[in-house]
Amino acid sequence: MSSKKLYFAYIRVSTVRQGQLGTSLAEQRAAIERHARQKNLKIIKEFQEQETAAKGGRPVFRALMQALREKKATGVIMHKIDRGARNLKDWAELGELIDAGIEVHFANENVDMYSRGGRLSADIQAVVAADYIRNLREEVKKGFYGRIRQGYYPMPAPIGYLDQGGGKVKVLDPASAPLIRRTFELYASGQFSVAALVIRMRQLGLHKKSARTLSRNGMSNILHNVFYIGIIHIKILDEYFQETFLFRKLLVCKNCDHHLVGERHKGHLYYRCHSRSCAGATIREERARACLRSTLKKLEPDSKNDRRLTLWFSGLRRNLGNRIAEKRKTLYAELEDNRLRLGRLTDALITDVIDKPAFLERKNNLIAAEVALRESLTNLEIHEQQAIKQYENAFDFMKTAHLTFAYGSYARKRELIQTIAERIMVNKRRVSIKLRESFQVILARKNNTPDGESN
Repeated sequence: MSSKKLYFAYIRVSTVRQGQLGTSLAEQRAAIERHARQKNLKIIKEFQEQETAAKGGRPVFRALMQALREKKATGVIMHKIDRGARNLKDWAELGELIDAGIEVHFANENVDMYSRGGRLSADIQAVVAADYIRNLREEVKKGFYGRIRQGYYPMPAPIGYLDQGGGKVKVLDPASAPLIRRTFELYASGQFSVAALVIRMRQLGLHKKSARTLSRNGMSNILHNVFYIGIIHIKILDEYFQETFLFRKLLVCKNCDHHLVGERHKGHLYYRCHSRSCAGATIREERARACLRSTLKKLEPDSKNDRRLTLWFSGLRRNLGNRIAEKRKTLYAELEDNRLRLGRLTDALITDVIDKPAFLERKNNLIAAEVALRESLTNLEIHEQQAIKQYENAFDFMKTAHLTFAYGSYARKRELIQTIAERIMVNKRRVSIKLRESFQVILARKNNTPDGESN
């Protein structure tokens, strides 16, 4: 008969996504099973948690504690102290169980929980883990609230607004701001459901910032975003601070268009595509960093193109009136064409060429197009001036971007990546960066080429 004792295994990952897709679960499980073999312990049940431990109330952990109190196993094996107790309330519960004779093992830490020195060492590690989370969370909150007090929104600008970099206010996006306004006007009319509104706004050209098609869920997020009525709402989630993957949610698989998921493996950070319909892409963070550094090097101006671009900016401003006049002429021509099409549509209804439902649908589309054209006319001068300003801001940003990436904080580096890159795509082990439009234009002017993609 086997002399093995019966134990539970407890595994915790910080988020549901990490639990579904990450390697952390497998690594913890392997370490626990190895410890069990070495100590001749038998694991009879695995408890798997997919919640942050920065706050109490983890349901699986509660179930584990209850099962141990009921003596359904001799003890429990965990991966490390911080997997079981990143808050002191849970650590105190574990201590009570140990005092009651329940064995608690940590597979990756050599601590004797039944000696005074070992228990003290474990207590110190638990306190340090809890303090780390608490301090990190407070520092991030302090940064957020500091920006808010200064009048800045410390998160990426929603659709309809543009980021201008750290410590600067969001500005209206001349392309999408009128569409966002139109979205709320149409929804307030009571004549559109969310689904119908998605269709109409797609027709008018509204899409996500990533240029992907706007979904019904995306439309719902727009309609519920209180930022559009002047309210800043920041919710800080503890799981955001468990891992600091620089390219979190920034790398996209070129084959299936899904975000790559960050993982830790053998001391390195990896990003992996986990889509079932895709062969997948995997890349180490070092390779993504190298590609970004190469792109920043290409963007960095020198004295020659500094003068060339300065002259170009001056020319843009001198010719601003002529460009506005040409574009206004084009828009008026499109408006006249739209009116003629509306007249022909009315004639088609009168002569029974089309039925009334088809007439109403086409009429609504033409009216919506006219509204969009008139809004473009209204915002034409603002749009052109802001376009020049965006180019100038991009040029100024390029001068110090490489230094920011080399020496800036984690938050500044992520802000930099999001400022210059519209999409970062991974195809197997190859990275390509699609720059935002203003940086594409500046780079093309700098190099006298039309290429806006860096490999």
